[in-house]
Amino acid sequence: MICADPPLTPDDLPVPTPALLILPQGLTVTGVTTWALRLAGALAGAGRPVGVVAHGSAPGHRVLDATIPPGVRLFRGDTLPEIGSTRANLAPFAAFYRDAIDRLSPHAPVALVPTRHGDCFGACAALTLDRPDRVRVIGWQHLDSSYENAVLARYEPVFARMTGVSGHIAQLLRARFPGRVDDIHTVPNGIDTPSAPPPRRPLAGRPLELIYTGRLEHEQKRVLALVEMSRTLSERGLTHRLTLVGDGPALGRLQAIAGTTPSLRVIPGVGPGEITPLLDESDVFLLASRQEGMSISLLEAMARGCAPIITRTASGAGEVIDSSACGRLVDFDMTTGDELLAQRLADAVAAVHRDGAHAIGERARRRARDHFSLEEQASRAGELIDEAGASPPRQWPAGANPAFATGAPGCGTVPIDAPQRIRRVLEGLGSRAVLIHGAGAHTLALRDAIGAADSVIAISDDNPELAGGSVLGLPVVEPKDAGATGATDVVISSWLHEEAIWSRREVFERQGLRVHRLYTD
Repeated sequence: MICADPPLTPDDLPVPTPALLILPQGLTVTGVTTWALRLAGALAGAGRPVGVVAHGSAPGHRVLDATIPPGVRLFRGDTLPEIGSTRANLAPFAAFYRDAIDRLSPHAPVALVPTRHGDCFGACAALTLDRPDRVRVIGWQHLDSSYENAVLARYEPVFARMTGVSGHIAQLLRARFPGRVDDIHTVPNGIDTPSAPPPRRPLAGRPLELIYTGRLEHEQKRVLALVEMSRTLSERGLTHRLTLVGDGPALGRLQAIAGTTPSLRVIPGVGPGEITPLLDESDVFLLASRQEGMSISLLEAMARGCAPIITRTASGAGEVIDSSACGRLVDFDMTTGDELLAQRLADAVAAVHRDGAHAIGERARRRARDHFSLEEQASRAGELIDEAGASPPRQWPAGANPAFATGAPGCGTVPIDAPQRIRRVLEGLGSRAVLIHGAGAHTLALRDAIGAADSVIAISDDNPELAGGSVLGLPVVEPKDAGATGATDVVISSWLHEEAIWSRREVFERQGLRVHRLYTD
């Protein structure tokens, strides 16, 4: 006689590993915030316990006007100190995360997903020391940048699993961590795509509508190159309107330019509900970034039927736009100036206009629908999280400071031999007047070597808000004013961003200053 197995009850079914996504800059208007809330909502909708830790909003950033998805628990850390301001004291953050873990899941291991800031990862690493059975940390890489690479390299010992938002990033992770190949996944970003394209006005007889949505800054996003592109299009006789939507340090400058440029419209950051109608009235989406991961703004624009034109960044642009049928990739390198990039962008806009922007936009919408759905993202993320939950505990090395920016050589921002390197360069310059470029933690960690050199007369930094202040008792100036200090030489103090700063050294050389680097011979 064959007996049938008894039916499964809810208690017999496997319980999905709870997940806690952490936003150290709060619910600010950024792509990472949008990514975290959407992914959390999709995971919760699939029956997974999910929470989001949101620190207090970062100064100078607009708060995202968004509803927390159903089923997602929000842990607001409005009283936490600003991340990175506590001089490597991670205790307030670790204590808050610990409480959120207990409230989300009293007994089972919780998968922690830190983002954006090295000290957020450091606080999660600290929890692996006193709660190894309750914590599984996932290293989620969004961007192939020197900063994210340094963060993942420092905290690899505690990662239960790692993932990249593109196949390219995942491949780089496997090359950098060959002993962890089986622990590395690819989880592409996802978005909701409407079943039918939104209606658009015929192109004949009206300006071509171009749009950029995202952070209004030039260092990474190169928004001023888009303005230059618009001027080039006007000179070529292509009637258009360029709309820039967002917040950031370039907002004021862009608004001033728009005041005298009829073809330019600048809209300060708006909520997700207000972005959709702006995309629906646009024909072409533009992205001129130096570095970019799998851009949420790009996927959103494609989902609404905008024809995308983006720079060919290394993090996976070619995985989103796989052919000219659904968009254009513009080639560049880190030394490509704004004027040349603007001309290449203008060429791409003219080509899309000629080949049919709306047909290209419809093919882009179908590609977003078929390959970058939110459901697929949640499914892959769920598998990753459950693998992490079932894996053995991993702990931060006992006795090592888990903070990222400790202010000492050997931390995440400054290599151990940095003091010797800068002493050697300064000694080689003799009595020449020297300006150190960079006012961040990497310079503060070199205070002894800089203070011992009588030749250092000032600090320069790309952040205009620091100009007029002082660091290490030295005046801070913007790079464009470096020549007025009387300096003859500039030393780049940054390890993580040396290559990017070196590629922009012309701002100093135009003023007659020689530029020196510490970490590349």
